[in-house]
Amino acid sequence: LWDLNFLKKKLLLTLLFSFIFGSFCFGFFTGVKQTFPYNWIKDSYLLAHKALYVFQDLKAKTTDDEFWEICTIPEVEALPFDSTIFVGHAYGAPESVEQFLRSNQARLARVIFTGDVFGIPSAKKWKDLANFFQTTTEIHIAPGNHDFQRSDSRDVFLQSPFGNKSYPYIIPMDHTPIVIENSTSSNWLVAQSVIDLINLSDTDLLIARHNVPVKELLAYANSRAGQSQALEGFQELKQAANSDFFVTWVIGDSGAFEQLPRLACFERDGHRFILNGVGGMLGDSVLVAKGKDLFSFKIN
Repeated sequence: LWDLNFLKKKLLLTLLFSFIFGSFCFGFFTGVKQTFPYNWIKDSYLLAHKALYVFQDLKAKTTDDEFWEICTIPEVEALPFDSTIFVGHAYGAPESVEQFLRSNQARLARVIFTGDVFGIPSAKKWKDLANFFQTTTEIHIAPGNHDFQRSDSRDVFLQSPFGNKSYPYIIPMDHTPIVIENSTSSNWLVAQSVIDLINLSDTDLLIARHNVPVKELLAYANSRAGQSQALEGFQELKQAANSDFFVTWVIGDSGAFEQLPRLACFERDGHRFILNGVGGMLGDSVLVAKGKDLFSFKIN
């Protein structure tokens, strides 16, 4: 009887070990070869993350019992001539960004990088970027934390061909002037100089910056690096920047990870917030401005 019970226990342990080892081998094989049920598990995981971010969106929109309207940016398959392009978090997929710029440079009037242009900046990289276009295409930089936060990166940027700008500065346009902001230097806060530009403007404005300007949008930020704990909410921003004209904020510190949207757009009380960045994933896109119109264009 003792031998029979011992054999049963030994058999159960052997079966349990075989099941665990077989499951591990099966999981390893499906992960490496990406066979069934790899895609099903991946899709379920992404669906759960999207559900989480939908919940966070709803929570953000109801933080102060006011409604944030989700806006849509139409997609184009071909760039209009004389387009203005906004590229966020370019170092997330530098090869895709470079290929896109080379393929479309004849259609580009200006390129505005909304921060984190290089993962590890250097004097040569900034010089090469300044010399990238052989045409009259303008290049503007709204610095990100990778470009400006560390003292060595900041020194390299300030000595680059782009380092002689006094932020914020305005790019005059026929329709909507573009304000280039350095949100890294103000720890994400909207500087008083930017508030003054909004309040004194006699037209709609587009403000290009790296970081989210209000705490309700923190769920979309790639990271919290350099964030001020005093980051205000929308009501505080609206009270300070109480313009009669429409303000569009283009924010580049987003899209670096799969769980973040390639592009997100929200409107509220005369302000529109567009979060867009490159992460090296299918669907990576840039924002396109042509006249008063805004579009998205997939580069991957």
